[in-house]
Amino acid sequence: FSYLKLTHYILLLPRTELRIFPRRPETPLPSLFLISSPRFSSTMGRSYYNQRGRSSYKKVSSKRSTGCFTKSGTTVRNPRAYAASKKTAYTKYGNKIHNPAKYAAAVQRNSIANAASAAAMRNPKAKAFTYTVSLPGQKKYVGMTTNPSQRMGAHVNGTGAKCINEGLTAVTFTPHSSVAAAKKKETATYFQQKKKMGGDLVRGAGHTKQFPI
Repeated sequence: FSYLKLTHYILLLPRTELRIFPRRPETPLPSLFLISSPRFSSTMGRSYYNQRGRSSYKKVSSKRSTGCFTKSGTTVRNPRAYAASKKTAYTKYGNKIHNPAKYAAAVQRNSIANAASAAAMRNPKAKAFTYTVSLPGQKKYVGMTTNPSQRMGAHVNGTGAKCINEGLTAVTFTPHSSVAAAKKKETATYFQQKKKMGGDLVRGAGHTKQFPI
């Protein structure tokens, strides 16, 4: 490689700055330095970051739609009450729904299962996930898992937390770089939700007694 001649050197700085400096022939060959920053360390930092310094972890939520609509196309938010009013609900394709409550539950179960799969797929570097489940009556359940699909399957089948005895309506997953970080976030989220909504409407993080009737 004797025919190659070094005429410039490159200095890499944090925040992905790139500077190129001309080298004079009489100056010694400089060493190349990569000034590291915690923002770009996936081993030392608590989160994984992309080249722009933004977290590559992505929250994933299920769709909140019931899948039931009026004839004019308006979303039916409470299929059970809508059916009790003797009104007909329709799919988005215009087909009649004979049991809106049952149909909505199936739609939401599928959406939750899809969100669980997507959370793991979109966050391959995540070691654990916290999640917040929405339940009927504005109730919430906060949990932590290393396997979103398996955990949601347990909740849906009734083999998860004993306090969940009603159908899940929606879920949001938040990925974390370690189990310890997920457990810490689970506890913090539980107390945040409890402060916001009241103790009777929130469960999780080890607090799994039955909701009041």
